[in-house]
Amino acid sequence: MRMRTLGHLCSEARIGTVTDKSNSDDAPIDTVPSDVIVSQISHDSRDVSPGAVFCAVRGARFDGHEHVGEALRRGAVALLVDHRLAEIDPSVPQIPVGDVRTATGRPAPAFWGAPSRRIDLAGVAG
Repeated sequence: MRMRTLGHLCSEARIGTVTDKSNSDDAPIDTVPSDVIVSQISHDSRDVSPGAVFCAVRGARFDGHEHVGEALRRGAVALLVDHRLAEIDPSVPQIPVGDVRTATGRPAPAFWGAPSRRIDLAGVAG
């Protein structure tokens, strides 16, 4: 099972502000603790397993923000959201971004070890 720290993912993806301290009410809105262990990144609350970052994507028919509670019950350890959710326990890191759908792809290379950097590519034209 692949695991990374939330701090590593956020630093590599350039989202949030990583700190060595846990989130608190007086911390900046995008501050995330560096030591939270992440084992999965998911945008489907039904597929969340313990250790996941849940990406609350807004869609045409569904809004992932409405499924945050289910994701947390299934073991999500952090949330990628487009606005801070006041009803969520402040100990759960929330990483607000402008567009969750776009931002979801940013931590993936850091999580998977940037596989595209190891691919040799050749193009043939004509």
